[in-house]
Amino acid sequence: MSPHALLSDGRMPLICVPLVARTRVELLADAALVVSQKPDVIEWRADYFDDIESGDLVVSAGLALREITGKIPLIFTLRSSAEGGNPVSLSTQAMNALQLALTDQLPFEFHDIEMRQPTTLIHDLVRKVHARRGKTILSAHDFQGTPDNDALESLFLRAHQLGADVAKIAVMPQSPDDVLRLLAVTRRVSQMLPIPIISMSMGSLGVMSRIFGGVFGSALTFASGAGSSAPGQLPIEDLRAMLNRLG
Repeated sequence: MSPHALLSDGRMPLICVPLVARTRVELLADAALVVSQKPDVIEWRADYFDDIESGDLVVSAGLALREITGKIPLIFTLRSSAEGGNPVSLSTQAMNALQLALTDQLPFEFHDIEMRQPTTLIHDLVRKVHARRGKTILSAHDFQGTPDNDALESLFLRAHQLGADVAKIAVMPQSPDDVLRLLAVTRRVSQMLPIPIISMSMGSLGVMSRIFGGVFGSALTFASGAGSSAPGQLPIEDLRAMLNRLG
């Protein structure tokens, strides 16, 4: 899937469902369930995987996941605890090395890369993903609040400058005004940048951004399937029904 296939039609973003299973058996069972729910994209949150310390086991599980999901595009995400990920026992250096190795070995369409990582590492990851014709999602997450408008816009622009194929920002609103600000920035940046962008406000206050984000230019929204990876995710059936009403 090209990154521009993630572009919404102005109203209907694609729906991505995360997989947060801890074992290979659970991962593949959850994947079969999620495939039956017909999401547009599936994300494997590998930070939840109990065997994350073994690159071989991660690759083996990823290849089996690829078989089950068929043609549904896959995102590989190894989220750091600093950005809301499940804590893992790997050191920062080991996490970086694992990410670099997996870009060559997993047949996934997209790799999520956190922008808080060192710039040299980001450049290496982007280069390796592109070398195998994959696409990158450069992301930033704030579970404490919502930065001001200039800071939000700067994050999107930085993702583009670093070579992102897709830019993603997720924030935690403290008021309804924060959600409205994010949507306004999303609208403005989506018209400025030549790449798709993804934005969301998390938690109960941010649910409206998951439903209406596509109207403002967010290309993809996340829903829960077999499990949830962030606060505020709606079940895929409920979210799809709401989006269809918008259409």
